[in-house]
Amino acid sequence: MVEIKLAPLLDASSTQTLDQWWQSDAGVSGFDLMSRAADAICHELFQHYNLKNVWVLAGGGNNGGDGWAVAAKLKTLGVNVSVWAFHDPHTLIGDAQRAFEAADGVAWFTEMSVPDVKPTVVVDALLGVGFQPPLKGAIGTFLEQHLTSCPVVAVDVPSGVSAATGAAGAHLPATSTVSFFTHKCGLVTGTGRIAAGRRVIESFGMSSRDLKRSGIQAKAQLVLNVSPLAPRSGDSFKHKNGRVFVVAGEYRMMGGALMAAKSALSCGAGLVTLLQPSDNTMLPQLSMPELMLDNLDRLSELGLSSRSDVIVVGPGWPVGQSLTALLNELSRAQISAVIDAGALRVISEEGLPSGRWVLTPHAGEAAALLGVSTSEVESNRYRSAKQIAEQYGATVILKGPGTIVSDGCDTFVIDAGSPALATAGSGDVLCGVVAACIAQGLDLQQASIASSFYHAQAGDLWERDYGSRGARATEFIPIIRAVLNGRGIHNVFSR
Repeated sequence: MVEIKLAPLLDASSTQTLDQWWQSDAGVSGFDLMSRAADAICHELFQHYNLKNVWVLAGGGNNGGDGWAVAAKLKTLGVNVSVWAFHDPHTLIGDAQRAFEAADGVAWFTEMSVPDVKPTVVVDALLGVGFQPPLKGAIGTFLEQHLTSCPVVAVDVPSGVSAATGAAGAHLPATSTVSFFTHKCGLVTGTGRIAAGRRVIESFGMSSRDLKRSGIQAKAQLVLNVSPLAPRSGDSFKHKNGRVFVVAGEYRMMGGALMAAKSALSCGAGLVTLLQPSDNTMLPQLSMPELMLDNLDRLSELGLSSRSDVIVVGPGWPVGQSLTALLNELSRAQISAVIDAGALRVISEEGLPSGRWVLTPHAGEAAALLGVSTSEVESNRYRSAKQIAEQYGATVILKGPGTIVSDGCDTFVIDAGSPALATAGSGDVLCGVVAACIAQGLDLQQASIASSFYHAQAGDLWERDYGSRGARATEFIPIIRAVLNGRGIHNVFSR
């Protein structure tokens, strides 16, 4: 077992419902919340940014009202602030109108009268959580022309990004985003995760207990941290820690299977065996003497157990080579399997029998599994992961910025990961981690969440020390080993 630290993820509609409930339950007005939101934005600005010349981009509705409230507060604090009004402030209503009136004396302008002096930081209060891409008109291009090199602090969500899915067309990337109440679905995965920059949460005093009382259901859960695997008992031995079998595909692509095998060994699997299409090469053992070798044709003779054995299929698997016999055998014996790469392409054509599977597609492979375009997968990664899980009866790890884990019922987003992971073999290493976690007793969901987090955190740690370029997949393996053993990192669960 591992301990998983979670935070609820809300979409646009549930956030709006929660806002109304909290006003009623806590006895605060919408204008009070707008003022507290402005306090949170100002705190972020004073902590991290040059306030020599601040522009606030104000749209309509309450998001624009937040912008006017920020401008009013900055002015009272002596900051040189101007508002770029993309919506006639004289037509604002309700709380937004009050915020505009409270900003009396704040300079403002429109796109027809943009000042020559550029801002040192911009507050983006253009579009709120209710926005759905695409951003229509020329506003996106106009903003890019004026603000490409300027730090941006987004109010609740970066303009142009869907708070529900993270999809975006033209949008305004933020250096940091101050979100209200809790994390938004659209800011933790896909383009939205990248566009949000550093995420700051202003809860307005709402606790997790309050959220439960509201009856509003989270759309998914954000994985903030995962504890290390439990230490082994003193009487541990190799057969007690499970067996992992890695199916090797083509000889010229043996590296993928070897990386998965090395990863499984390094992450605690008791025994790891490479199953080759033929038994005429000793090359794998030359590079990894701890590895056992066998012939794939002997799979039915190996006495696989549904309790402690896991098989990895896909790294280096040739396109066009059937998997039907192999998968049917695994399904009949109820052997857990981690399926990736070439095997995913094959099953997108052949289908997948019922079994204990973990599928690990990237967006392109997910598109093949669903029979849609990659852009359609990325337009709603939550829906895509859930559909694959339901269609194939599997647990799914949809890789990418903000990796998503779904079994069709529950959905989790990994709040870690770095572009350093975007290198050949990274997915093969992840397969080995998943297999090792299953072999050591985690169920499919826990193993998928834990291994995805360990893998993502290894990318973060590598980037911290070396940058985002130049990583080799095998360099992540010792970092993952340290992470899952609780070595060399800060462990929040030890507090």
